[in-house]
Amino acid sequence: MRRLMLRLSLVLSVLAVTAFAPALAQNAPPSPEQLVQTKAAPVTIAAGGRAEVRVELTIAHPWHINANPPALDYNIPTEVSLAAAHGLRAGRPKYPAGKSMMFAFEDQPLLVYDGKTTVTLPLAADAAAAPGTHTLSGRVDFQACDDNVCLPPAEVVFS
Repeated sequence: MRRLMLRLSLVLSVLAVTAFAPALAQNAPPSPEQLVQTKAAPVTIAAGGRAEVRVELTIAHPWHINANPPALDYNIPTEVSLAAAHGLRAGRPKYPAGKSMMFAFEDQPLLVYDGKTTVTLPLAADAAAAPGTHTLSGRVDFQACDDNVCLPPAEVVFS
């Protein structure tokens, strides 16, 4: 009788966890790729020339990410970067001004991006850059928060 009760309680425990798994998954925070989506239009640049790459960030509602520069020293700024390749290299990004907003978890306004925002990166091609179509890899580092909680810092890779 003792073995039967032990097996029965184990089965009930497994069933209870299985029954609540969908509810737990619904409360899981979105993935970084769900929080911030990126889009960059192709650019044409001649060898030895310069151009600008506009990287559009779409931040999922109701989340926001800290602006660059952020309002407070301890806020983690959003950073966009492109890796050099194929004789192409990106310069220092130009970030838009952040939106000043108040949140329940902070006594003073924060500077944030929400909805859509665009970061511009200057792009330079070496004089010896090979002609053709080339793809660069990029990365967005950010910390997403909603009105009540901030998630750990994350990154989204794009090309």
